[in-house]
Amino acid sequence: MAVNKKMNRPTMKMYAVRIQSDIRKNQSERYSKYPLAEEYDQVWRPDVENRAGLQNGFHECVNFKNFDGKILGYLPPKPGYDSDWIEDDESVCFVFVTNKSRISKKRATELGLFDSIVGIQVGCKMVWGGEDNEWFWLEHDDVPPDLQKYLDEKSLENEGKRGVYNLRYHYTCPFGNSLLFFRPIPNASEKIFPRKEHNGCVWGVNAVREIKIKPERVIKAIDSQLEGTNQYSKWKTLKRKICG
Repeated sequence: MAVNKKMNRPTMKMYAVRIQSDIRKNQSERYSKYPLAEEYDQVWRPDVENRAGLQNGFHECVNFKNFDGKILGYLPPKPGYDSDWIEDDESVCFVFVTNKSRISKKRATELGLFDSIVGIQVGCKMVWGGEDNEWFWLEHDDVPPDLQKYLDEKSLENEGKRGVYNLRYHYTCPFGNSLLFFRPIPNASEKIFPRKEHNGCVWGVNAVREIKIKPERVIKAIDSQLEGTNQYSKWKTLKRKICG
């Protein structure tokens, strides 16, 4: 299929978001249903050795869940007020990439969830709660009781350290603007941040990075993956929103 390069040039800012691999056995539920406490623990894995680069928690477990027609999504921690900062009034696109630092690489690879693009969301905006002139991230209020009990216990165990806390969300977008790929796209790091173009530094310290160099390359990769599938029609609609 011939690609219209002009149509593939984004007018909406695109950000790569590095998230945990959802390695639950039932892959139809990944990122769209709250996990059981024991499933959460399998992803968080506080017992693993060499945790360098491994994010704590599995707060993104429902980043693709339908909350009455909306996405209420989580963004991993990243330094603020830098070149990748997202303004509150911006409408942006998030491209979700599984964390390359996963300890259970073998299992994630078997599921096609190691260093892969797993989905995309368009028209995302940051969202805050406020009380008495104080602003804070909002928390999910429908977490199953067993999972909430587990989170509370783990948070107490890790009090004063970087650890598990209540499941928060940072942004929202219409559920219709969200697309979780049936087949993840492999080799995400080189597709989004080729080392030869980024001076050998793929991610740096940020888990959320704007795709500033050739973001149209990501669109082309999704085109190639979804063409001929039943997700292609929705993707074409989302691509028009990204490219104006």
